[in-house]
Amino acid sequence: MLVKIIALALTAALVTVILRKHCRELVPFFEIAVLIAALFMLSDLQTQGESSIGRLFSLYSEGSEVFPAIFKAATVTVLSRLASDMCRESGNGLMGDIVELAGRMMLVMLAVPFIERVTEIALSFI
Repeated sequence: MLVKIIALALTAALVTVILRKHCRELVPFFEIAVLIAALFMLSDLQTQGESSIGRLFSLYSEGSEVFPAIFKAATVTVLSRLASDMCRESGNGLMGDIVELAGRMMLVMLAVPFIERVTEIALSFI
């Protein structure tokens, strides 16, 4: 799957360079078309990922908060990175920094239950 997306991106980059030389006004439409094609390619991967995550949660569903929290942390990381990159690319670096800071703060908040649990275990040994 990754090889297909990389091939699509490299081909699109080459076509974009050619379009910029000859017909600049078509570049945004071409980029949107490539984005849509990549999203369709990723939809298969999303379906596989959802079933794998569902199986993982069913294996560890017996009172464990660890895997849902890890999944939430991974989601926060990916979304905050994408959003901050989009803000920076649009020329608004300050908003990108704010989004990254908010994502990091959310990760700290997700880590608090783990820190509490580790502290409880450590204190039980004392």
